[in-house]
Amino acid sequence: MKKIQTIAKLGYTVDSEGIAYKPNKEVQKTRVGTRGYLIFSIRLGEVATNEKVHRLQAFMLYGDKMLEKDVVVRHLDGNQLNNKAENIAIGSRSDNYFDIPEIRR
Repeated sequence: MKKIQTIAKLGYTVDSEGIAYKPNKEVQKTRVGTRGYLIFSIRLGEVATNEKVHRLQAFMLYGDKMLEKDVVVRHLDGNQLNNKAENIAIGSRSDNYFDIPEIRR
């Protein structure tokens, strides 16, 4: 089982506004990671791990389809911090590249 599947099975969720929740429905504390994405930390057994909020949002929206080979999670507006459901899609690396505003490419 992939890490994102395990996290979802444990009951972690993201709402349509991009806010992450713990299994007990409390807001999950997030921070901006070194690559500019919102992340949260959890313990899976003996191992502490980080997960990106946008990946959990995509898993909730698209299920295992987001885990297929050569599929990436996209931020349609190019804003890595906007994890609203309407801003998250899956596609190719090329699709993802063109989601980045032209001035930043």
